[in-house]
Amino acid sequence: MGRSQVCLLAVILLMLSGCSEDPRIYQMAQQSLETQRQQNEMIARQSQTVAEQSSKLAEASRSLVAEDAKARGEILAAQRELQDQASVIEDERRDLMQLRIREPIIAEAIKTIGGILLGLVPLSLVGLLLWPQRDAQAEAMMLNQLMIQEFAGTSSLLLEKPTPPKITKHEQPLLPQPE
Repeated sequence: MGRSQVCLLAVILLMLSGCSEDPRIYQMAQQSLETQRQQNEMIARQSQTVAEQSSKLAEASRSLVAEDAKARGEILAAQRELQDQASVIEDERRDLMQLRIREPIIAEAIKTIGGILLGLVPLSLVGLLLWPQRDAQAEAMMLNQLMIQEFAGTSSLLLEKPTPPKITKHEQPLLPQPE
């Protein structure tokens, strides 16, 4: 109760406790008490309404906090997903950059190897054409005949002294001849 209510109640009690029994005073005290009761009921209803509204406000606040936490969680999940996607994109970018660096090197190596092989093809064809085709069996027979002649014959083709070439007068030897 407020201070004005206490004062009003004290005035009413003093009036009731007075000596005179004036019906107006009694009626005024009754009205005052009725007014006080109405005011108290109105204050009680207001208090109850405020309590209900506070309860609704608290429930709304809890719901708002829960929704805010849910939204923050969704935002964090979306940020994590974006970061994962960004790292995947960054990895792909790095791979592409390495491929851009590697491709010209590989292409140049293929060109070089191709040029070398292209140059070797005619050389190998010329080599095959110029290299005499020998039959190993024919060579072995010729060698056997030469050896038979050397061992069986009286004159040796392999062991004979070669005759020096004859020098003509207008040709001079490179080295002086011993006499």
